[in-house]
Amino acid sequence: MADRIDQQLSNYRLVSLLGQGGYAEVYLGQHVRLNQQAAIKVLHAHLTQAEAEHFQQEAQTIATLVHPGIVRVFDYDVQNGVPFLVIDYAPNGTLRRRYPKGSLVPLPVIVSAVKQVADALQYAHEQKFIHRDVKPENMLLGRRQEVLLSDFGIATIAHSTSSLNVSAEGTSGTLAYMAPEQIEGHPRPASDQYALGVVVYEWLGGERPFEGSVSEVMAQHLSMPPPSLRERMPAIPPEVEQVVLRALAKAPKARFASVAEFATALEQASQRALTPTAQLASEQLDLSPTAATSYETVAVAPSPLVLPTETTPSADLPVEALEPTVYPGSAEPKGHDTPQSGATSKTPPQGQVVAAAAAVVSPPLGPTMPVQRKARRISSMSAALLIGLAVVIIAGGVLGSVSLLAHFGVIGAQSAATTPVRGGTWTDGLIRDPDSLIPNGTAQTSFITGLVDQALYLPLFYGDAQGVIQPGAASEIPTVQNRGISADATAWTFHLRPGLVWSDGQPYDARDVDYTWKLWLNPKFGASTTQPYNLITSADVSPDNLSITFHLTRAYAPFLSLWVDGGFAPLPAHHFSRMAPEAIKKSPDNLNPQVTSGPFMMAERVPGDHYTLVRNPRYYRASAGLPYLDKVIFRVADPDTILKDLQVGTITSSWFLDIRKVQAYQRLSKYTLVTPPTKASFEALYFNFHNQVLASHLEVRQAMAIAIDHQALIEAIPQGLAGPLCTDHGSFYHPGYDLNANCPVFDPAAAKKLLEDNGWVKGPDGVRARGNQRLEFEYSTALSANPYRTAVEAIIQRDLKAIGIQLDIQNYPGDKFFGPFLNGGKASPPSGAVAGRYDIAEYVNDYGYDPDDSSVLSCDQIPPKGQNFTFYCNHALDALYQQELATVDPGVRQQIFNQIHKVYLTDFPFIVLYSPLSPSIVRKGTHNYQPSPFEGETANIWEWWCDHGKC
Repeated sequence: MADRIDQQLSNYRLVSLLGQGGYAEVYLGQHVRLNQQAAIKVLHAHLTQAEAEHFQQEAQTIATLVHPGIVRVFDYDVQNGVPFLVIDYAPNGTLRRRYPKGSLVPLPVIVSAVKQVADALQYAHEQKFIHRDVKPENMLLGRRQEVLLSDFGIATIAHSTSSLNVSAEGTSGTLAYMAPEQIEGHPRPASDQYALGVVVYEWLGGERPFEGSVSEVMAQHLSMPPPSLRERMPAIPPEVEQVVLRALAKAPKARFASVAEFATALEQASQRALTPTAQLASEQLDLSPTAATSYETVAVAPSPLVLPTETTPSADLPVEALEPTVYPGSAEPKGHDTPQSGATSKTPPQGQVVAAAAAVVSPPLGPTMPVQRKARRISSMSAALLIGLAVVIIAGGVLGSVSLLAHFGVIGAQSAATTPVRGGTWTDGLIRDPDSLIPNGTAQTSFITGLVDQALYLPLFYGDAQGVIQPGAASEIPTVQNRGISADATAWTFHLRPGLVWSDGQPYDARDVDYTWKLWLNPKFGASTTQPYNLITSADVSPDNLSITFHLTRAYAPFLSLWVDGGFAPLPAHHFSRMAPEAIKKSPDNLNPQVTSGPFMMAERVPGDHYTLVRNPRYYRASAGLPYLDKVIFRVADPDTILKDLQVGTITSSWFLDIRKVQAYQRLSKYTLVTPPTKASFEALYFNFHNQVLASHLEVRQAMAIAIDHQALIEAIPQGLAGPLCTDHGSFYHPGYDLNANCPVFDPAAAKKLLEDNGWVKGPDGVRARGNQRLEFEYSTALSANPYRTAVEAIIQRDLKAIGIQLDIQNYPGDKFFGPFLNGGKASPPSGAVAGRYDIAEYVNDYGYDPDDSSVLSCDQIPPKGQNFTFYCNHALDALYQQELATVDPGVRQQIFNQIHKVYLTDFPFIVLYSPLSPSIVRKGTHNYQPSPFEGETANIWEWWCDHGKC
């Protein structure tokens, strides 16, 4: 335990306790002579001489595993009977800490991690090693955020050392991730693939396939198929689900031939899902015949969750195997080309404007449908295990009169239906009244308006939970191939679905779209934004009124994104054309729309209290039973009142949470915190290039970039509310997101050397200077938007002080910060910081549905023309912006964005700190609540439903 601190094992002094588990304690060790740190894994044991020799033999074998994706064992010994291993120190924690239980991990991040882990496992398998305990806790993050697999062979050593004091938490392998054959005592390489499949399932769906007590989870691994991922998360692409479920096949031979093949299949499926070809439902991943034999049709109902108690241990706890680990004598896996970590993704087809995933089709109303599962005979070993466990559990008084067969899932039990149920009233918490419910009618409360308008209006397109644009009123996504976009990208054609109507029964067609853009550009209306709608020179409506073609002054790749979600939905021309443009937002329709097109209609408005919406019987998907809810109530309340409402259970969900009170939300046992599965925004510090020192000395900006401990910033924010990011494109963006970006690596020593090599010398106060120039700057932000910025500022101030740069922190209210402070751009002189000046600013940013980021640093966006608050102007960068704006080919745009990222990560006009996530909360027993990373929680409000039709 911690009493080993300051002890010396071999050449290492134990500095601090990093963690402990069932097998061992892990300490940070400092070499007594070298400036070198390592992790020291001290096993729970006191060995005899014979056992010590055996331990050293096993450790020597493990130490032969040398691979960039494996945490290396480079020394080992037994001291006073205590065995220990000296291993690489991975400073950034585990993937379990990065993504706590319940997290939804972005698909590109999953693919990257799986490729790295699979590469390590493939190497180990070729060396005749089986890991046996693959799980997020054993996936570490290295100094460059690479994924490293740890604890190779620890389970083997633990099992084969008789005097090892293995606790209840530390037996051979962790049951929740354990393959059926490993439970039966016959692990093989395919067992590691199964465990990795469980990890992917958990990251995609927010929970593992099998939960419950040890006996329940064991029985399910042995005989029950994993629940459908898409029933839990309909936005998951079907081809991705197929790959994961194949890796989770009960029979090892039904899985992929190797773990490398599994990783490749997952990557290919994700690429297909993020490209237009995934729209074809018939395009399924080719599975081998062995994965589709001997099926029987059964009705499957999910087992109720049994929480761990003293008599029903959790399946999170590792479970000892029945036999020692032996590598099966079967033939070696066939050779496969293992993709290297960070391999370039395939370029989507030319001319496609967005990479759209297959549309989510809601299941029809009706009785629960039977599903097919693989028939699997329970072996005699499994039967003995189950009977033995049953005796123990019944003796402990857990099962009582419950049927043993039903308990183990051999026969079904009644449970809540998984088919959507119509009915119910859903109450959602808003923090204030909107200023307008007219699409594109307000900038002040657009974040509120968008949530309500998504329920009231049918947009041409909408963004799903993954941030992928899907057709709404439009019948398809325009591309160059389907002639929706001209070759020069100056003409865009939207085809509308036939038969659409407004809530009053009048036709909803291209004439409404034509009316809307003209209204928005009319200054008398006062639209929230007129740019870049002002690129439209004219529009042609087809004779059947089902198509509209826009003609633009120049190519503009983000044009589609201007028409996404209810906040930018077309307006009813037949209704509003009767009014003067300047009268529309002054009319009752402004906050109580009488004619709508979405899944709901306005029924009641009580200012300052609530807005009640009811089902729209003329919604275009009404024949499919949508929306499922009868009624939605948007209740207006401040965050404190929302928390009280949650505590008493009077609201169903809310997107407006006080993140300072995350622990209070986590204590709400009837609710679940939800974060979007992908990231759209980024928090960054921006340099004011009016400051001569910052503008003229690249080495100063570069030193800051590598002196900031980004992991410490993330850890200063409640777990799950921030993630790593080093470019301005989070995983929301395809194209845009760059897995292979050359991110700055935290290296204070290198930062100091960079400054020293360029003549920056520390003065008596520890601040560096060169001539009359001093590295002292004003640092400012707006705390009102993010209360954790105080902690973040303190860490950045500490990190930069360590290399001789002083930050003087002065923060401002949001209206002043984003008003005269940033726009004024008045910087401190070279001699040092001056209070009230702007040298470095921190704030959050995003770009909407399109990855175009020219607004941040374009020369023509310097205030007062735009929001380039850095006042940085780089004409080569401007040329790249113009190129990405002029092409709709996502592959070409991705290449351009990669070049843009290289400029950002070399010249550092700003430094991305992390990616913040906006959590929301929803009551348990609700379904399909899938917030979009940009639009917010109501992205798919028409698909929400509640158990038994009661919310």
